[in-house]
Amino acid sequence: MCHQEPGAQAVTASCGAPSHVSIRGIVVPSEWDSKGTVTQVAICSSDEKEYRVRQEGLGPGLGEMIHLCVEVTGQLISDGKGGHEILVWDFRKAD
Repeated sequence: MCHQEPGAQAVTASCGAPSHVSIRGIVVPSEWDSKGTVTQVAICSSDEKEYRVRQEGLGPGLGEMIHLCVEVTGQLISDGKGGHEILVWDFRKAD
């Protein structure tokens, strides 16, 4: 079980925009190719939000952590559809 604080914790830059966030949650598949191979993952947090992981930075490495609880640090980016993506700078398996 992944015990966690709700949602993402943002660190705000001097201009008021989040410079980075820390998210704790479970890595889940979010997209597959025609053969059923996972091509995209997301982080599901305890506040029931899903953060799609961008396929740049360290994001692709999270594909090896599906169904595990992780702590991810990165930049939160609006996806233009009311959701968020995270550009992963660092991650680790959570306790």
